[in-house]
Amino acid sequence: MRVKSFFIAAAALLVATHVSAQSAEQQVAQRVMSFYQTLNDGNAAAWAQHNSASYHGNFPREGTVFGTNQPDIAGMQQSFDSGAASYNLVVHNLDVSVYGNTAVATFYTTGPSQLASGALITGTYRVTQVWVREGNAWKVVHFHISPLET
Repeated sequence: MRVKSFFIAAAALLVATHVSAQSAEQQVAQRVMSFYQTLNDGNAAAWAQHNSASYHGNFPREGTVFGTNQPDIAGMQQSFDSGAASYNLVVHNLDVSVYGNTAVATFYTTGPSQLASGALITGTYRVTQVWVREGNAWKVVHFHISPLET
């Protein structure tokens, strides 16, 4: 029984060490990927958990949930559930730089986005997100998205 307890404690220590050893850059990169996965999954509440209360941004299209400090999460979920909105975005070339409790993530997204307004957006977009550490979690405070002109 003591041997089993020892191995359980050792495994827990290894897991805790691995999580704490993850760099801030890796943590933010993981949050970026999770941010987009929740959109792709159509889970508005989970997506909102990535955003700071002061979240805002600049998106070059009208009629999206983006660009406001307090997105309408219930309306967003209703759009997902009805099929009016859907995302199938892939993140490419993710780069994260951390400056204390602030991080800047730059990357590209590709894939279709069906917006609740009826617009279908496709193509490649440049994205910059600014993340801050709020307590133990990294949260988006600002973003900018613009189409990549070819």
